[in-house]
Amino acid sequence: MNDSTVAVFYIARGIDAGLNSAKEFVEAWSRHPPEHAHQLYFLAKGWKSELQHQKLVQLAQSCDAKLLDLPDTGFDFGAYFRALPQIEEKWVCLMNSYAKPNTPGWLRLLSQSARTTGNGIAGATGSWQSLGWSPLKQGSISATAATALSNIINCANWKKFQSFPNPHLRSNGLVIEKCLLEQFAKNSKFPKTKNEAFQLESGINGLSMFALDNHCKLVICGADGKEYPIEKWPFSVTFRSHEQQNLLVTDNRTHEYIASSKNRRRKLADLAWGRNNVRMIRESPKNTTPFLHNTRRTKCPACDMYCADPFLNSRDYNRQISTHTFDYWKCSECEMVFIDPIPEDISKFYSGGYQEIPDNLLSLERMAKKEAYRLSPLLRHKEHGDILEIGPWIGIFSLNAKRRGFRVSAIERDPHVCRFLRQVVEINATETDDVVGELQNDNKKYDAIILWHSLEHLAKPWIVIQQASHRLKVNGILIIGIPNITSTQAELLGAKWLHLDAPRHLYFWSPRGLRKLGMKNGLSVLELHTRDRLSRVLERNAWQHRIQGIIGNRFTRIFLSLIAPPLLSLFFLKNGGAGITVVFRNDGPADPTERKCDAP
Repeated sequence: MNDSTVAVFYIARGIDAGLNSAKEFVEAWSRHPPEHAHQLYFLAKGWKSELQHQKLVQLAQSCDAKLLDLPDTGFDFGAYFRALPQIEEKWVCLMNSYAKPNTPGWLRLLSQSARTTGNGIAGATGSWQSLGWSPLKQGSISATAATALSNIINCANWKKFQSFPNPHLRSNGLVIEKCLLEQFAKNSKFPKTKNEAFQLESGINGLSMFALDNHCKLVICGADGKEYPIEKWPFSVTFRSHEQQNLLVTDNRTHEYIASSKNRRRKLADLAWGRNNVRMIRESPKNTTPFLHNTRRTKCPACDMYCADPFLNSRDYNRQISTHTFDYWKCSECEMVFIDPIPEDISKFYSGGYQEIPDNLLSLERMAKKEAYRLSPLLRHKEHGDILEIGPWIGIFSLNAKRRGFRVSAIERDPHVCRFLRQVVEINATETDDVVGELQNDNKKYDAIILWHSLEHLAKPWIVIQQASHRLKVNGILIIGIPNITSTQAELLGAKWLHLDAPRHLYFWSPRGLRKLGMKNGLSVLELHTRDRLSRVLERNAWQHRIQGIIGNRFTRIFLSLIAPPLLSLFFLKNGGAGITVVFRNDGPADPTERKCDAP
């Protein structure tokens, strides 16, 4: 056995699939040999008939498979988790009860994709489908009472699944490094319900998300031998695309699609890829794979690659300092949304600031008392120590932290505010707009660094987070709050969303993207919220702002501003609130590019 040998886990379940499915698998296995070093394992579960079980044993022997008898609990992932300690191979291929190899050399192609790119994982199929509440842009939702009822029924899944698009590799025909799967099993809850099993495949803490957090890339490998990154999955002609003629491995879901009517196929494809992409797939030649070659792209400043697509265009609707249109882009690699180009004289758009500088400390204390709840993420992890707030403006958070016994320093670009912070709030405030340079030159270590809705204003915020992680003590925390560009409110209000605030807000991330950014810099995630108190306040303010912009009658406007926001927030919960709050921790020196399974 060499290091590239793959343990192929085939779920042989007696209750649902039965002996016929196992026979069909073996026949397909014989017709389409793997052409790669392997050991086939039958994971036998749910065989109540001794006679049927004996036939399964004979079937396994006919293809030189080892048979592992397992309890019939935990669904497919439970079987995979239980089988892992019983094998010696360093790579694993997952095959469910209905799996059938579909082309010769299928395992060779999957193994090459997982190994040669250093991914550690590759799949025969993937999907963007979300089992949570799919957003309007998926295109498969109609405004009907039945849909609304369905969304309410699915409310339990809102926080467990990424909203559409929710890219994940399907756990059938999936090759993965054994150590990566072992670490995932160690960190995961053993599934007891079907929903928990679905979460392991496509949830926010599922296998694909875990692989991304461990610096793997999610790729689909087709029968044509090509690798397809996430943005090209809908056009890979594999899962629910054309006649699926590029599939390496089939299963009951791919068979369902082929056997469906034209109308049913369209609905299934809508769920997997979204209506707009399905329309593009239908209009493309069926024997080719369109790669969005007509899509205008720009360079992502964080990734330094041309991997960013147009996101939206907006103007300065909040302050109306300019009528210029600003372009926002979204990177397909790091999921950052950014403005490009950045206005040359960005300072003029800050005229007047966000809040007036108070006349005295008493006025600031009145304001700070109303926002004392913002200390909660800090106080849950730290009781005292040295903290640095980047972008405090008039110092509301800094004052509250100082009152609780923290030693507070600050970095702020506005000279008038810096003077106020030093003379009135009496904290050490450094005046600079070069936050990266200041962090690089600062040798002090902090118990906490705070970026409370300031990260989106900073130049090169990905480097700010990198440098901030270097300025944290061991077990020090980094608290970040930013607007949630993936919230339902942001999607609905688009260019006129209050918290887009073009062009002052330069950068945004999804919750997943922000989490990946922190982990890339060696930080672990302690908390991540999109429905905390500040998020709800931001959401209410944005609803009120929009209502006041479209309702002319003064009394109607006041009435709706009071009544509508809580109702709208309750209905549009699916992608979280208008803000993201995340708490990272510095667990100590580590190589941020090292996958967990490579650690000693």
